Parts: sequence; C-alpha cells; structure tokens
Amino acid sequence: MTKRFSKCKNPWVILGILITCFVPVVIDATVLHMAIPSLTLDLKATGNQVLWMLDIYSLFMAGLLIPMGY
Repeated sequence: MTKRFSKCKNPWVILGILITCFVPVVIDATVLHMAIPSLTLDLKATGNQVLWMLDIYSLFMAGLLIPMGY
C-alpha cells in the first residue's frame, strides 16, 4: 500500500490556489493585448516583434510568480 504525500484532503483547494496565482498574469496579458495597437504605432514594430512582445511578456510574468512569493 502506498502513502499519499499530500496532506490536503481536497484537491479543489489546490486548484483554487493555482487559479488565484495566475489571475495577475491573465489580467496583465489582457491589458497588454488592449495596448498592442498603440504600442505598435509608437514603436513602429513589425508583426514578428509584436508576437514577441505578447509571448515573452506573459512568459516573463508567469516566471516571476515563484520569486515574488505568490
């Protein structure tokens, strides 16, 4: 018989915590998507550069969750 490593009886609590952690990332990505038209015009960015802005920003924000102690 194997022992469970988790002391949490309800896996929904863990799911709720994970969703709560990613809410700031989703909000920031939404704001960035709304700002892309003006950013593209101001920076004179190409389509490839716009894709990099969208992808890297979300990846960077998600990567900062652990160091920020969220």
